[in-house]
Amino acid sequence: MNGLGVYQFQQVAKWKKAEREWVDDHLSFKGRIEREDWVKQAKALAKGSTSK
Repeated sequence: MNGLGVYQFQQVAKWKKAEREWVDDHLSFKGRIEREDWVKQAKALAKGSTSK
């Protein structure tokens, strides 16, 4: 993720659909970002929570 300029959970927490799709395609994750709800997890982690 650092190679893509992503260094903080706050960045992922702000991703819009187009950004999620671009990263998913670029890294060949095949839907993993949506399936694992990265944005929701990133929001919780940015606030200091480890729960989903």
